[in-house]
Amino acid sequence: MAFRDDDEFEAWLKTQPQEICVMIATRAAMRGWWAIAWLWDDNSLTDRHRRLALSTGRAMLISGVAAVSPTPEIKEAAADAAFAAAAFRSAAADAARSAARSAARSAAFRSAAADAARSAAADAARSAAADAARSAAFAAVHSDADHSLEALRTRLLWGDERPDFLSDILKRSRPISASDPNFDFWIRWYEAADRGEPLDFDLQYRIATEIPDEIWTGEDAPRRVAEEIARIEAEFLADKTRLAETVSFNAETGKFRVDPAPMENAPLIGAMLSRTEDALDDALQGRNGLRDDMRDVRVLRRTHARYANDPQRIELDYTSVAISLRRQFEIKELAETDDNQALLEAVEEGALAIRAHHPEVAENRDRLAQQKLRELPEEDRALLEDALPVLEELSEEVMQEDFRADIPQLLNDATQPSPSGAPPLPGVDETTRIFYRVSRIKLLRDELNKASKKGAQIFDSPEFKTLRLGLTVSALLAEMVRLGLFLFGVI
Repeated sequence: MAFRDDDEFEAWLKTQPQEICVMIATRAAMRGWWAIAWLWDDNSLTDRHRRLALSTGRAMLISGVAAVSPTPEIKEAAADAAFAAAAFRSAAADAARSAARSAARSAAFRSAAADAARSAAADAARSAAADAARSAAFAAVHSDADHSLEALRTRLLWGDERPDFLSDILKRSRPISASDPNFDFWIRWYEAADRGEPLDFDLQYRIATEIPDEIWTGEDAPRRVAEEIARIEAEFLADKTRLAETVSFNAETGKFRVDPAPMENAPLIGAMLSRTEDALDDALQGRNGLRDDMRDVRVLRRTHARYANDPQRIELDYTSVAISLRRQFEIKELAETDDNQALLEAVEEGALAIRAHHPEVAENRDRLAQQKLRELPEEDRALLEDALPVLEELSEEVMQEDFRADIPQLLNDATQPSPSGAPPLPGVDETTRIFYRVSRIKLLRDELNKASKKGAQIFDSPEFKTLRLGLTVSALLAEMVRLGLFLFGVI
């Protein structure tokens, strides 16, 4: 949409819902944030600059959330963010403050929200020194007027493409996170919005509302906020990959362990396991194509021998085997003999029986069925390879054995193409088990480290570094949470 001048643009804004004004203001402010979040050299990264980057990032994140969900708690958070950003004097800071101010307004004051949105656009353009840059900023703001709120959420930040002046600047400078890892989240958040793939909304909402204002504005704020965000991300991943089991710390051994949920209707489940074991024995006889060294056979044998009291594990393994058997039938790798069909029927009915008697397992299966995992990035293979010996050392018994089996399986799944030619994807069940437990370990470990200086020494010796990437235990777990959030489409 073309506007002759600022007055015409503001007049148009006053006819729009507050949410549109807030979103336009937020996007306008974000277009100027590069002037704060990208550095020419480390000498410019003063404590004041860190606070400026944090304060403006906070204001824009909260105002973006407020555009979609203007709840009372979000409006209160936006007011706090606008007040904090007012302590800094720069065009980019003014734009962020204006965006937060527009989000904090009551819907009854639509004119005030429109005025704040216009101010954000003007301040963002003012942060660009060159005429071409200011022109690009105004053009991007005006082009946002052609789109709905939902479209703006997933629209490239600069419209069709990033302007040449900014691409050149970003190539010759470095993100603030390269000098201070406490800003890793903020660069991920900004770059995701820039390419029109915003981070999960619920995750952003929690960050916007759960971190107290005194942490945002208090002493050592960048580090403390980064710790809070890491906690929220780990909790978010744990909830997204939730299983019917309990991860705990064994103080006697100094290791993490996992305990299954209590078995309901044990006699019925025991009979179901016996039926499946008999069907497996029958299928291994004669010319059915199954062999003892095949993965499906090994999974069932292991489940029956070691996890017969674990309803979540039985359901995961039975479902995995059922999917595998059906796939082998479809591509003619396995004959659909009576014995093989009986085995498939036994594992499918067994999985259904577990879900029927354990509602929490059924709920987890519904959630897993909706998960669409992303392809494992090649650069993260080294992270998983580094993680395996560390997670084995941190855990014991069943959890240790599962890490030892699941991580190589995840790596293998991510390199083997599917029969249909689709991209190789990690298995949902193994991936869920790995990242649920990793996220719980991180949360428990952080609690222990806060409670005990000795615990911090035990769990994160600065002398320890992983073999390939040279990560401490803390850094490794943080990177594993990041990878889990990526694979499950959160970031």
